[in-house]
Amino acid sequence: MIWYTFAISTTSKLLWLGSFEVRNYARSTKERSKTDKIDAKVLYRYHRELDAKKITVPFLDKEALALTQRRNVLLKLQGYVGMFRNLLEATSPEDKALIRRIKKNIRSFEKEVDALEEEIKQMILSIEANQKHFENLQTIQGVGAKAALAFLLEVARYPHATTKQMTALMGLDPVFKESGAYKGKIRISKQGGKHLRKALYMPAVVAIRYNQRLKDFYERLVAQGKPKRVALLAVMRKMLTYMMAIIRTGEPYRIAG
Repeated sequence: MIWYTFAISTTSKLLWLGSFEVRNYARSTKERSKTDKIDAKVLYRYHRELDAKKITVPFLDKEALALTQRRNVLLKLQGYVGMFRNLLEATSPEDKALIRRIKKNIRSFEKEVDALEEEIKQMILSIEANQKHFENLQTIQGVGAKAALAFLLEVARYPHATTKQMTALMGLDPVFKESGAYKGKIRISKQGGKHLRKALYMPAVVAIRYNQRLKDFYERLVAQGKPKRVALLAVMRKMLTYMMAIIRTGEPYRIAG
């Protein structure tokens, strides 16, 4: 039962193993079923075959864990708001009692969303360095308070990540796949956290209109024949690079010259 004891002791370290890597490993062993015992065996076998030098264990500290948990609850609450809004639209206007009940739920969830957003903001800004980072990040045309907070939350989760590592953690790293006669295209991996990708989408849309440097960058890619969606993703990746530089230097965003 060594495999079971090992897997149970490493349950909190799944980030170390990498969910995508383990899932692909399980597929390679033709393991189709999924139970706790099977998962434990797969984790143990994977660990035995993995080069120890490639193992890193990025533990979340207490503050980062608290932020992550609140962010996850916030996303659920926002989902409930959307769900009840859809129900409201689908409800007959004649059913006044049901409409009142749905609206009451919407108000209740929106109140919880506002309270949790404020709590997350205060937790992030309680870190002294983040107060200045929060201001500096918003000097990038297109980046507002929500995007800045979303980024600072990820920095709190991965405080020692390099720009390249953060790009990969957020799934914005480019990947290329081809096989035989099939010639693939360069796409983003999407194998990291989707939260910051979503938070950077609208800032990137704004940036290609009002941030001259990023606008020129975007238009140059489009002129080279890149699809607009690909060019926009490249802008998001570039914005992430700028944001990491702001955190590293402690300086606001500036356009040289």
